[in-house]
Amino acid sequence: MRISISKTAPSTEAMVDALKREFDGNYSFELFGVGREKTIMARHSEFHGVQITTYQNEIDIQATPPSLASGYFLAFLEVTGIGALVAMLFGYWGLRSSYRKLEKEIAAFLKRKYG
Repeated sequence: MRISISKTAPSTEAMVDALKREFDGNYSFELFGVGREKTIMARHSEFHGVQITTYQNEIDIQATPPSLASGYFLAFLEVTGIGALVAMLFGYWGLRSSYRKLEKEIAAFLKRKYG
């Protein structure tokens, strides 16, 4: 999900501070990347998170597993075909909708704050 903002995007450090104040205790936020071009990883649980990347006049929010271990685990399940079984047992659409809900919640705040 991409949000257009009317002014230049704030620094990632300032955005992390604003997110921590708004979502106190519900999420953990950390900077990810090398150099000046860092992204923000917002973690709700081991398998639910979003990656927030800023551009000049846009903020990009993508639902993703917040850690490499959980990402590799989910990829392994999908590649081996076990993912289909897990999807049937736990409801793939329920998991996907929880990712979208998290993405929309963060996006709504960022749009209010910086839009």
